[in-house]
Amino acid sequence: MLLFGQGWALPALSEDDINGKETSVTKTIEEVMVTARKREESLLDVPIAITAFGAGILSNPTISDISNLAALAPNVEFSASPPISGTSNAAAVFIRGIGQNDFLSTNDPGVGIYLDGVYIARSVGGVLKVNDIERVEILRGPQGTLFGKNTIGGAVNVISRLPSNEASATIALTGGSKDRQDLALSAEGPLAENLAGRISLLDENRDGYVERTLDGKDQGNINRSTLKGILHWQPAEHIDVRLTGDYTRQRQNGAAEVMIEIAEGRDLSTLPPGEPLTNWEAFNALIAGPRFNTQWDARWLPTGDGFNTFSTGPSQDDIDVKGLSLTGDIELSPTMTLTSVTGYRAMEGTYSRDADGSPLNYGSVVNLDEQSQFSEELRLTGTSGNHLSWTLGAFYLKEDITNHQDVVFLDGLFEATGGGADATFDVNNVVDVDSRALFGQLSWEQDAWEVTGGLRMTREQKEFFIDNFTVNSGAQLIGPEQKPTDVWREVSPGLNISYDINDRTMLYSSYSEGFKSGGYNGRLVNPPTDAQNGTPVIDTFDPENATTYELGFKQQYDWLYLQGAVFTTEYTNMQVSVLTVGANNLIAVTIDNAAKATIDGAEFEAIVTVVDNFQIRTGFGYLDARYTELGESTLLNKDDDLQKIPRWNAFVRGEYDYHLRDYGSLTTTLELSYKSKTYNDPLNVESIAQPAFTLVNGSVTWANNQDTIKASLFCNNLTDETYFLSGTTELSSVGISSATYGRRREVGLSLEYSF
Repeated sequence: MLLFGQGWALPALSEDDINGKETSVTKTIEEVMVTARKREESLLDVPIAITAFGAGILSNPTISDISNLAALAPNVEFSASPPISGTSNAAAVFIRGIGQNDFLSTNDPGVGIYLDGVYIARSVGGVLKVNDIERVEILRGPQGTLFGKNTIGGAVNVISRLPSNEASATIALTGGSKDRQDLALSAEGPLAENLAGRISLLDENRDGYVERTLDGKDQGNINRSTLKGILHWQPAEHIDVRLTGDYTRQRQNGAAEVMIEIAEGRDLSTLPPGEPLTNWEAFNALIAGPRFNTQWDARWLPTGDGFNTFSTGPSQDDIDVKGLSLTGDIELSPTMTLTSVTGYRAMEGTYSRDADGSPLNYGSVVNLDEQSQFSEELRLTGTSGNHLSWTLGAFYLKEDITNHQDVVFLDGLFEATGGGADATFDVNNVVDVDSRALFGQLSWEQDAWEVTGGLRMTREQKEFFIDNFTVNSGAQLIGPEQKPTDVWREVSPGLNISYDINDRTMLYSSYSEGFKSGGYNGRLVNPPTDAQNGTPVIDTFDPENATTYELGFKQQYDWLYLQGAVFTTEYTNMQVSVLTVGANNLIAVTIDNAAKATIDGAEFEAIVTVVDNFQIRTGFGYLDARYTELGESTLLNKDDDLQKIPRWNAFVRGEYDYHLRDYGSLTTTLELSYKSKTYNDPLNVESIAQPAFTLVNGSVTWANNQDTIKASLFCNNLTDETYFLSGTTELSSVGISSATYGRRREVGLSLEYSF
């Protein structure tokens, strides 16, 4: 049979630590080591709600990137296609109801993603592939003390696989639905004394699943290559150095977004003189009718099963991501270790969407992004006597962001009005970020008790340059100007108390705080104006804050692992859209800290070895979120549901291993994940809400007894469920609600050979 746990996402199971090929051997649940508290320790000893995924499940053919792991962790939402982005490579992550749904580079995420200890500062390019990954840890709840800013929902900690000192290589070919053609190559081994290396390549190609009816293109296709290399150097017993580099090149069409709803226009002949027109009525009266003898209306909604669009506008999803990290551990003494994590990452992207879903150019957006970052973290960890363990650290991040937007709206309006109106915009944002932090944590252990306290002090500075103007008339909307530097200071404390009832059961309580960075509205085409002189102003918003109180337990036996938690979160200074007065006394939409909410929830996970060779992993999450305070000018109501929060989510995964004696082994897996109704936007628009749904994935894998040859038959979305990855509404302003579909049922065959 295969090694125990392969194909599993286990909160307390190491897939590679269990030996034996005989069916008579009862497989046990082994200890997993994690680094959630910046030091290696058993998951059972960490008083934090964590789900850890080992190499077994990460190599399962139904898992392609870290977004797929959300189905196997309670209270986690992860979309790779945020609304209005046009890309399929932007991490929109929510944990316990807190995250960020806006991809724009002027906004910060609410869940931090880390690759080998390096923080990935922007969402675009943050959907990491899982090839060559040893472990993924999902930490739920604010992680402000040790991980820092933008972890108010939690953190996703991704750890690369280190090279082996034994030479080996692997080649894998995958084919399947939508003309899927994937190639994966890897090689590793010793390069010199005390030096080992590993290199891997993943090339993915797949057709899209939303057809553009008029021009024959498809949306949602995959054309991506990822190259990764790791050097591991151990010049002495007390020194460990890892150098990692990665590069991703993506050349795709736009995401699989389609129109779901179009606002109805009125019969203009019946309107009284001077009656204001909506944007779509004006477009039809001035442009669509006179110039093209048609109308922008419901005729352009998708037909049949909905997986099609009449769009002919820009459809591009090109992204280049590169990263380099250097991590060094020096054991200064038997009780003290110094760690340095140095990282550089850069991203360039061009991604677009044809918002109107028609051959008319009512609205489209092209984003061009450039971002680079340098980070350094120094940590000193150690123990003092038999009772104290501690961590001291300093963190620095320098980030440069450039965002350019080509916004076409009501194309032809300038000509139709004789130059009197222009709604085609050139938007330019430049952001410089300087973030610094000092942090420390101290744990005191006495008999069965452990008390851990920590504190992080962060100073973040942002400079913002803006230059927005209309393209045809050249009218300056705002800028060009350099806004005076904004500085925010945040203190993030944390406290944990745990008690070991016995060596198998731990109870804990915790208090944790975190914050999401403040920033600037990066879509100022109708900026707010100064109340005194009426000039346009650059509006800023302050950091969000979250405070969580949690009670939990963990329990482990040879055949059973359990963990659960209940919690309440006070979510304050929420960054939400508000109405204000813009130029010419028109209503403008901006962002302000104008809401508070409370989120109560519960989580439970279990791993059960039912009988020899058969295991079940299951769990559920529950969230009850509600606004407790709203500013007067917000677009929200207190009765609205918070976006991206299903009240219930649950999952079950079964795996059965069957030994074929001289003919190898057969492993079957079946996975079901359920989410209750979810609103994709804060206004709770029903047309783009996701009804309750269940996804089913499965695989059958044969391997020879030497584990050098594998063949897998697999299926994602076995029941061909129709569901949304994201959705957005612009009904009141533009007359559109749209959504991005998830992929339909797809089957595949993977062949792998190792030598």
